[in-house]
Amino acid sequence: ISGVPIPVPIFPTAGFDGDDGASGLPGVPGGAGGLIAVRAENQAIVTLANSVLASASPASSTGVTATGGASLTLNFTLLDGFQTPFGPGTSNQGLGIQLTDPGFVDADAGDFHLSQNSPAIDTGSNSLIPFGLSLDLDGVSRIFDGDADTIDEVDLGVYEWQAAPPPCPGDTNADGMVNGADLSVLLGQFGQTVSPGSGADINGDGQVNGADLSVLLANFGDAC
Repeated sequence: ISGVPIPVPIFPTAGFDGDDGASGLPGVPGGAGGLIAVRAENQAIVTLANSVLASASPASSTGVTATGGASLTLNFTLLDGFQTPFGPGTSNQGLGIQLTDPGFVDADAGDFHLSQNSPAIDTGSNSLIPFGLSLDLDGVSRIFDGDADTIDEVDLGVYEWQAAPPPCPGDTNADGMVNGADLSVLLGQFGQTVSPGSGADINGDGQVNGADLSVLLANFGDAC
């Protein structure tokens, strides 16, 4: 699992799925009803990066642990919901570690896509993506500038957040109305170079400029 982004929904009867969509390794029983998301044993050397480990049952649960001389290294990984995020043989020493809610769209319903404000967006490391892995689990680009800062960085987890096109031209905040709120978004990004179609780049040319402003004003007051 070195470098492979995997979300880990830990439930009493479920393990986690690998990035290729195949059934992955099950959660490891941790004793006293507990569960361990990832455990390295014996002399194993395990590296985990660009990943999300999340537990729906925090009682007696452990995020990662290493036993018997094994090595387990985490970088650019988000852990949430574990009573003990770092068990024996591990520590919070890696780069880009987050201990927070990953902001899934609907984890209870099994939807582990990232919501728009997820802290996992653009917080991974492109250099740790395995060679040849260019698409996410949905088959879209593995790297997308999700926070519109003009720097394309991979997200944590198997799903790369993609900005959906607004339902009508000029609706930059996707609330179904073209109004002053959308104008504020555009003016806040005016003059910036962004990923084509992201943020307030209404016409998809990678620039937030007068052309986008013209489209917004032409549709001002529309509902969609």
